[in-house]
Amino acid sequence: MLDRRIVSRCWAQSARNLHYMNAGSFGLPSLPVQKKLQDLIRSMSDNPINFFVHPERHGGLLYQAGVGLLEENRRFVAEKLGANAENFVLVPNTTTAQNAVVSSLVRCGHFKSRAGRPAEIVQTSFGYNATKNILQAAADDTGAVLKTAELPFPLESHEHAFEIIKEQINPQTRLVMIDAISSNEACILPYKKVVAFCREHDIPVFVDCAHAAGQLPLHLEELQPDFAAFSFHKWCFGAEGSGGLYVRPTWHTVIRPTAISHGANSESSSLSRFVMQFAWNGTSGDLGSLTVKTAWKTLESLSSHGVEGVVAANQSMLNEGVDLIRSRLGISAEKLMPPELRAPLMATIPLPPCRVRDLQQSLRDQNFVTQMGTGLSGGQPMIRVSAAPFNRPEQYERLAVALKREIPLFAP
Repeated sequence: MLDRRIVSRCWAQSARNLHYMNAGSFGLPSLPVQKKLQDLIRSMSDNPINFFVHPERHGGLLYQAGVGLLEENRRFVAEKLGANAENFVLVPNTTTAQNAVVSSLVRCGHFKSRAGRPAEIVQTSFGYNATKNILQAAADDTGAVLKTAELPFPLESHEHAFEIIKEQINPQTRLVMIDAISSNEACILPYKKVVAFCREHDIPVFVDCAHAAGQLPLHLEELQPDFAAFSFHKWCFGAEGSGGLYVRPTWHTVIRPTAISHGANSESSSLSRFVMQFAWNGTSGDLGSLTVKTAWKTLESLSSHGVEGVVAANQSMLNEGVDLIRSRLGISAEKLMPPELRAPLMATIPLPPCRVRDLQQSLRDQNFVTQMGTGLSGGQPMIRVSAAPFNRPEQYERLAVALKREIPLFAP
């Protein structure tokens, strides 16, 4: 159970009659996070020198000393993700992390042809569009072949999905990109099996964890991917511009941020060159990463069982809500992702043929915020709904009624 008194103090959109059911896109920062961000902006603007250069005295950003809010947040989040802090850095978002890794691999010649055979990069059809663009750019720049494991919706099982992915991997594979939770399809992929297989065959593997933090328990040092990227504005409800990157020690001397600055040759007695490069890569007013600890502790406070309790309560609400919407629209359960493969806090429901963009706008005009599109196989319309602490069961009932009424109005 969630402590609804705390929830009501942390999010105010319910008072505005806003049915915000799309935490999976941009999250929704809690009021404590918003206040923290405002305080940081005020502190930075009042005296930038104190904020950037003397964090040990003023609690600001980390630059030359191994103290300050950036270092405090970095170590806190690393521990929550089961990562050694020396293998983890804060970045603005998952996309920034992926660009840093892939561009570094391009720079060091990792994707060069060998023995006359081009390198190969493997992704899945469930991958995020921005990620696909990053990998395609790397293939274009190096001559590598980008291969896609075509996954069906809904998946039959993790074993079936793993076999489809494994078929695309061979000795020429130089990188495998796998989502922990896919965005559009809202399903858990067999990322643990893929990581174990890649480790066994000495193939670098990158886990996209944009939707994982705040939904799945993570133990990065046990999982041991080569790389993992995070966004904390989604399911941790941090400020936009808060993300993370995990890199195995083997790659510390290879991976660089996309912006090289003073951190590249900073003389820090307490932090590695890898950490310093990402900590000090140009003056920035993007302070989202300094809110992650506040966001995480706020989330933990909502249940006596911490984040796990929050996930359990919201997952139950989501499953009931999805079943309600599905039944109201006459959609069979077999058309949806099986519950055991579904992301804990978001679900994708295929819709009857309709002008989905017009339908989405109509719903927004009625204060329903959801993710809709034609991203399923064959361009089938879909709606993705989320379950967050600020959502209530009656919102799914109201959405079901609205969909039942509106879909016929937007026939193709």
